[in-house]
Formats: sequence, structure tokens, C-alpha cells
Amino acid sequence: MIAFCIDASLDTGFGHFKRCLSIANLYIQNDKKCIFIILNKKDSLKLPKIKNCKIIYLNSIKNEDKIKEIKVILKKKKISQIVFD
Repeated sequence: MIAFCIDASLDTGFGHFKRCLSIANLYIQNDKKCIFIILNKKDSLKLPKIKNCKIIYLNSIKNEDKIKEIKVILKKKKISQIVFD
């Protein structure tokens, strides 16, 4: 499983999502699952549902708390690869 960690807000970041979705589609075509971790829940885009993808919005505000939250997700979901964009 691969995770994409992106900062996609209402003002900026849709390009981050589109870039990562292009990569995710390669995995999805091979029946792999993907997770999108969105860094900013407060101002984030409401992303569409994507087959074989889970979208997780972080609750943390401080960067050090976001890192802890990401680590928990990676361990819990047994992520083998992560892409930061």
C-alpha cells in the first residue's frame, strides 16, 4: 500500500492532488490500495471518492503533532511507501 501526503487547501494544492492521483492510478490499475493523507483538515478540499483509495484528513494543527499523527497512520495501515507533495 502507498500513501500520498499532500497539502491541498481551498486556496492552493489542487495540483498536488492531481499529480499524486496520476501516480495512484498506476497502483489502482494493478488492484493496489492507496491512502491520501491531507495535512490541513480545516481548509482542505473535499476530495472525490476514488476506488481503492482512502482519504484521511489530519486533525492536528501543529507540525510536530501532524508528524506524530502521520506516523500512527503509517504504522496502523502498514504503509510500504509514502509520497510527500
